[in-house]
Amino acid sequence: MQDFQLRAGRRPLSFSIGGGDSLVQWLILPRLVALQKQLPRIHLRLQNLRTVEIVSQLQELSLDFALVRREALSVPLASVPLGRMEYALFCPRRLLKANDRPTLCQLVSKIPLAMQCGDGAFIRQFRNWAEESRLDLSIRLECDSFPQACRAACSGEFATVLPTIARGDFPQDEFLEFDVPFLNRKPRQICLAWNPRTLRLRSEAVEILEVLKRALKLE
Repeated sequence: MQDFQLRAGRRPLSFSIGGGDSLVQWLILPRLVALQKQLPRIHLRLQNLRTVEIVSQLQELSLDFALVRREALSVPLASVPLGRMEYALFCPRRLLKANDRPTLCQLVSKIPLAMQCGDGAFIRQFRNWAEESRLDLSIRLECDSFPQACRAACSGEFATVLPTIARGDFPQDEFLEFDVPFLNRKPRQICLAWNPRTLRLRSEAVEILEVLKRALKLE
């Protein structure tokens, strides 16, 4: 009924897209221009949510679409893969000696790190690797999110480990990028998810879904 009233008043229909802060910042926001061109009559509402909130709100139909890890989804939600989430360590060149190309183990032990804190899967896996490798991590700053760690690294005072979709925030002439093999052996599959009931209840949702599938593919 709300959609009917908006159409009758020639007002934009509102659709919500949920995701973690990293995906909102580095996957959705850079592609807003393309989305707006393809959906000129749609009002998009971005929501920064935790995975458990995304799944719950999709099931309750209080969220229309979401970006989420494939393994987090459950029946009756539907999804389509967008690509794999991989990680890299980004280090300011100014923190290294000229022509120096240290190993990942040397970097995390000597260079000041800004890292995401908490008890999430990412930081647990990182700390487990350091413990198994008998490394003393040089963490100097703990952040609530990847975007915060990115801003800290952009100051030139810290190295950080981030999803590779953040690569565009780091000028190549100022930063070096290092692979993080233990995180990338089993990269996370990121999906565009929705509740099939949304497509049945809101006719415009079908068109929006097709646009999102194309526009939000991970490179």
